[in-house]
Amino acid sequence: MRRSLTICGILSVTAWSALPASAADRLEMPYSCTTRANEIVLKAGAPQLYEILGNKEQRTYTACREAGSPNCKTMTIYRFAIPCGGKSVSWVEIAAKIRSETIGASWLEADQLNLLIRTNKGNAQRTARFIIPGGYAPIEEVGARLNPHDDLSDIAQNLVDHPTVPNPVSVPPDAIAADAADAAIAAAADMAARSAASSAILVADTALISEEAWQTVVYEHDVGAAVSPAAGGLVYAYTLGALALTLLAAMFGFLGRHRWRTPFSFARLRTVIGGSATRSWWRSKLSAKLPRTDNQTFFNGVDSVAALLLQVESLVYSLKSAGPLRDTLSGELKGIRQRLASLKQADKGELSEARTSAGLRAIVRDLERIRRIADSAAISMSKGARVGRGAVPKTAAEAYELLGINASVSEATLKKIVDGLRMSWHPDLARDAADRDLREERTKCINIAWDLITGKRAA
Repeated sequence: MRRSLTICGILSVTAWSALPASAADRLEMPYSCTTRANEIVLKAGAPQLYEILGNKEQRTYTACREAGSPNCKTMTIYRFAIPCGGKSVSWVEIAAKIRSETIGASWLEADQLNLLIRTNKGNAQRTARFIIPGGYAPIEEVGARLNPHDDLSDIAQNLVDHPTVPNPVSVPPDAIAADAADAAIAAAADMAARSAASSAILVADTALISEEAWQTVVYEHDVGAAVSPAAGGLVYAYTLGALALTLLAAMFGFLGRHRWRTPFSFARLRTVIGGSATRSWWRSKLSAKLPRTDNQTFFNGVDSVAALLLQVESLVYSLKSAGPLRDTLSGELKGIRQRLASLKQADKGELSEARTSAGLRAIVRDLERIRRIADSAAISMSKGARVGRGAVPKTAAEAYELLGINASVSEATLKKIVDGLRMSWHPDLARDAADRDLREERTKCINIAWDLITGKRAA
């Protein structure tokens, strides 16, 4: 008895799933449908109900920007007919005539609905074109919906009008209840398989267009070619693999340029990575500069120059009565200190030994020049020192000696030193009449020295 009840349950479910759509569903849309000269005319208005004539078929439709893309849209599409102007008209023909704020000027081409759906993103409006399989059209996307009957008597009447089911199960007269149950189960499985086959997933390819932003062109595949989680997993796996290879290549590039300084570091690298790191290490060693063997000599030279710099700075600082000249010389000493610091930082394989030595020699020459200027200024401004008429320079050599510079000084440095001396010996800074006479005499000597040096250089 229990097995017989199971068979009835399976047959009942099969009968319900095979009912014509008009027995349970009606279409509701905010349009009135009429025909004029075999043309469908839709007029917007209050929602109206339309009986679905005959069977209603449905399937799942999915469109993506490109194959494997996560940006997809899935909709349920239907194929049925409804009464319009006293005629039976297919739903796809009516859907092609619907216009609204979200539905563009759709059209039919080879019984396929080219559906235009507008979307707003910020200030821009995009229109997507979906090519629906032949004879099918969506319902909710165009502003309509299915409205099931509330009266169960209609369903009962349809059960009477349609007592048979598709592909009925035929049971031999001599079969037992167990055989009948197996046959019913097989029939239900067959119907489920055909229902799944009818809902094949469609994959769309998207391309941008100038006026309506982008189109969606649909290519139909069978169920086995549908986008599946396994396919998406392969895409993610390939992406992660490419990222890992990129990071590995970047790591080898960094290690190839890095200079390992201790045997322990090289041994550890060789243990972890292997032969590839060994080749990178040797390439870096072959391309690197040879290590210095005279670091101690270099640092001794730097220390000597630094000591000389301190002496000259102390001498310049003692010129308190010659403020402008002291400021000028202090500015030059600041530049020399920066050059010396740069040489210290650059002595890490970036500069050759010859360039480093040449830089130190240039600094020593500049320090000697500044020291002679400071000594000359200190002597000439010492208490009791007076400049007589015999101190006026007669030759360029005496002019260089008076200014405390040598003949190899540049034009810019010469002008800077002479301007500083003129400001230091300016008569307006005199404390008394005697000091004014001294300053005037000294300024005259400085001007004569300037004329001698510039005249000779011009000649």
